[in-house]
Amino acid sequence: DIAMYNAKSQGRNRVCLAIEDDTPVVPLRPEIVLQPIVELATGALVAVEALSRFPNDGPAAVFEAARLDGTWVELEAAAITAALAVRPSGLLLAVNVSLDALGTGPVRDALSGDLTGVILEVTEQTDIKATPWLTDEVQGLRDRGAVIAVDDWGKGFSNLDRLLLLRPEIVKIDMSLVHNLDLDYHRATIQTVCAWADLVGARICAEGVETAHQWRELQAIGVHLGQGWLFGVPIAPGLDHRLQAGAPVDA
Repeated sequence: DIAMYNAKSQGRNRVCLAIEDDTPVVPLRPEIVLQPIVELATGALVAVEALSRFPNDGPAAVFEAARLDGTWVELEAAAITAALAVRPSGLLLAVNVSLDALGTGPVRDALSGDLTGVILEVTEQTDIKATPWLTDEVQGLRDRGAVIAVDDWGKGFSNLDRLLLLRPEIVKIDMSLVHNLDLDYHRATIQTVCAWADLVGARICAEGVETAHQWRELQAIGVHLGQGWLFGVPIAPGLDHRLQAGAPVDA
């Protein structure tokens, strides 16, 4: 309660954590950076992903701490709101939301209104089962223009279940597969999800692309989109991502 009122008193879109032992309540204000997503066939920039940054710790640690102390929904909502506030003109904007946060009040409020041009990258932190309300929630987001993406495919919980439940337009394959695509098992896994995508009309995006060799191999396998340091590091909103996302000379 103390943290909630502290957040409200400091203005809109704030998250505060209440720490025990009389430690002052610390407001969390995600800063947003944007990373390019490109067409592998051409190197053309098609979207940017909004990523949260915090002054004193890495985003994974901050979100994990928020999940442990019960403030993760509010933090996710604040990150979504901050990302939508810097939506670039002429590009799709990808924002992250965890599967078990969909349908909560704060996240619903953050995703209210027209979502045309927004890719919702659904992550999964817990093993959640398909329920009618979740199916309806995802369809409602689609009806308002959102493109649904499954994030980090290839690790974590219930990958097949997530595809069947969400019926995504985009599947982002985890960088662990990309970094080991020269191994037969990893390559076969990527080929399998690409074949599925071709059958249902979805698109595959590879995360963590760092070398021109990976780019060539992913394109040969049939992956449509790519994201990673090869195409551009996350940079502040307002900077020209087209300068960060050109095709390497030896690609």
